[in-house]
Amino acid sequence: MTTWCKEGRWQGSEIDSAKEMPQYAGMASANGRNSARVLIRNRAKIHPQRHVSKQPPPLKPASSRRSKQPFFALPPPRYKQPLPPRYQIQPTPHPRHPTNAPPSALAPAQTRKKFIRRDGTATITIQTNQAVFIVGEHITVDVKIANESARDITSIHLTLHQTATLKIKTHEPTHISRALKTIKLAAVETMTSRVVSVQLRIPYATPTVKTKSVEVSYRVVVRLAAVGEADVPIDLLAVDEPPLYDGAEDEACPSYSAGVGEGGDGGRAGWQAGVFGLRVGGEGRRTRRVEVTKQLRKIVAEWKSFESIARGREIKATVARLCVMRIDYGTASERSSTNFDIIDRSPGLTHVVNLSLNCIPGGVLPHGKRYQAVKSIALKSTPLDNAPTTNDTFMTSVLETFSGITQLNTGDLVITSGILPALTAHTPLNKLHFPLAQNIFEADLIEYLTVRVHSLQELGLPRSFAATCAFLEILPSACPKLRAVFFGKAPTVSSSRFKKGLDDAKPPRGALKEVHIVGGGLEGLVSDAGLRWTAWDGSGDWGLHVGELVGIVGLD
Repeated sequence: MTTWCKEGRWQGSEIDSAKEMPQYAGMASANGRNSARVLIRNRAKIHPQRHVSKQPPPLKPASSRRSKQPFFALPPPRYKQPLPPRYQIQPTPHPRHPTNAPPSALAPAQTRKKFIRRDGTATITIQTNQAVFIVGEHITVDVKIANESARDITSIHLTLHQTATLKIKTHEPTHISRALKTIKLAAVETMTSRVVSVQLRIPYATPTVKTKSVEVSYRVVVRLAAVGEADVPIDLLAVDEPPLYDGAEDEACPSYSAGVGEGGDGGRAGWQAGVFGLRVGGEGRRTRRVEVTKQLRKIVAEWKSFESIARGREIKATVARLCVMRIDYGTASERSSTNFDIIDRSPGLTHVVNLSLNCIPGGVLPHGKRYQAVKSIALKSTPLDNAPTTNDTFMTSVLETFSGITQLNTGDLVITSGILPALTAHTPLNKLHFPLAQNIFEADLIEYLTVRVHSLQELGLPRSFAATCAFLEILPSACPKLRAVFFGKAPTVSSSRFKKGLDDAKPPRGALKEVHIVGGGLEGLVSDAGLRWTAWDGSGDWGLHVGELVGIVGLD
């Protein structure tokens, strides 16, 4: 028998749709278009006699005799007859979707019930069932408040959260979560017959890139504030996932991240693109992906070949919507302008990863072209050309052509101090990593930092550069926003001087939170100062960092 106790809680067996009512468990988790009716009750002390009429009728217990079932089967229901409608999770088909629609990626996997205190709040959370890797689409959440309950609610807050998890090799995963959109509504009495609808535009995300694994999910949090004894049923009418497109399935598909490399039959220099995040569910996924790859392999140097293959127009339209491009290389014997030509065909491109001399005929980018939309460049060396003087010329042309970039990583490209004048003339950077730079003099680097980069947030120093007291002294004032610094080589300073430099750069005086240093016996001082120590030396491309995933400017 289920009764009320003095504290206002259910005494005896609570109603749990997932455990005690398996016949209803799939309605909230397997079908995102169904509704989840949630009862939120006041936790204040209530006299048991005042709520006798609200108790559910007695239910007959199930027979103790169990039928033979496989060991993995769900347990039988605890009651022979179903619960009254008031205590059941009722499916509510959404008017925008047919009842036979496929399961939603944002199905309400679980609904957490909490009691409302007097003048308190209650929270309902819906977690996604799978990751979504689409850009530019919206997640729609519809919440309806019953008419008889609206008078008890003083305000309602709807917040959409995004959570990203990054896994690199054997390191511990990194988690970043943030609220993307919040709607605060007061005077809910005026909304007694309305449905509150919230839309979230999804930023860029990618599932896997070589050794990196990224999972992005979304959750919806609804918070209610009520006065007095509130019995508030909430109908979550719909939680709709955005459409999941094939790489070349529809002209209307949004932007993707793509990899571009040299390939083709017979050694011809061409390009092939693999769209990361084609389709995360559905039948025929592998078949469609193979078909798209075969089509892309047929594309050689001339873009006119798009017109000669099946569905070439759709593939061309998809390329035009790229936001992030990663370049990989095959064994082609000659350079091709096609790899760089794809940048012309992608006006929305913001991140370019692994750009190198291999895709630039002559080692210099086309004169007169400017790409203001690109904000991040990660360079890569090639076995054919890794001469420092040649790389300096290439680096200078990159800064001139991509004049709007604020994030630069030279990767394993060997460069010299000859790039400092070009960096000084360039737009101030937020992130700068040049781990293999040679002949970088401390005086020249100090001059560059004090003149141009007051907005610098990440700095990766060359592996051959050993900072002195002079460098540590100017760092807090020259880079007041610096949050992470990567010392390629241990500074030639004493432990006490290094500790003072950390204290001057960390909050509240500065913004430093993360330090990488190897050798010199200074690693322990980083932890003692309350700063994070990382083993990453800054040499890899960070064009796909988890921080970028959860908020590329202009996409969310």
